[in-house]
Amino acid sequence: MGVGLSSLALLMGLVSLPACGDDNKAGKDRSSKKKDAKSDDEEKDAKKEEGEAKPASAKPEKGDEGEPKEAKAEGAADVEGDAKGEVDSGPAPCGELNEVPAIPDTDSKPPTVEEWGKACKINTQGPNSHPDDCEMKVMREWLLVTCRGDYYKTQNMESFGAVGVDYFEMIKPNKLISYTMKLTKGRNQKIRMCHTKNKRASLFVSWPTGEDKPLHVALARGPACD
Repeated sequence: MGVGLSSLALLMGLVSLPACGDDNKAGKDRSSKKKDAKSDDEEKDAKKEEGEAKPASAKPEKGDEGEPKEAKAEGAADVEGDAKGEVDSGPAPCGELNEVPAIPDTDSKPPTVEEWGKACKINTQGPNSHPDDCEMKVMREWLLVTCRGDYYKTQNMESFGAVGVDYFEMIKPNKLISYTMKLTKGRNQKIRMCHTKNKRASLFVSWPTGEDKPLHVALARGPACD
């Protein structure tokens, strides 16, 4: 017979040929799986690159109780230290302006500029009679009297002692008049500082021998000098 074995098997139904459509479908499934695998790999690579590019967030420092502790900027003031008195709080507070502080029984050198910056202001004269542009400060047994502006001369100086020892003066007419003077028990010290506008500043210090400090350290506004 002219029919071959393969043809005979086909006729008998022993061998079945795959459909053309099934071959195409299988090919598509394999291609889709490859694409899915490739997409997964690309996604993993992208996440890895993103993780490397993103800086790790700093963990907050823990305090004593486990709570996050706020970072302190460099050079920031130690407010807590100030509140506890762990830093220098400066000179002791001064008393009232019209209150003469205790004067030590010393023979010290005149205060430095830094010391005058910490000195207490003083004037036992009533506040309504204070002269314009003048102030006084006391440090130990020394008194600093300063008037600024159009003060141009002085007159009627009494009981100041020796210049360069008991007192020091600086006179710049129409700018500044300043005296650094030693407060001395038993002396009543006076001076007038004359202003161009028909007025003056008059200093009066009274320290009786039996007192432990001056009774008056007064700088008052007055009429024009003689």
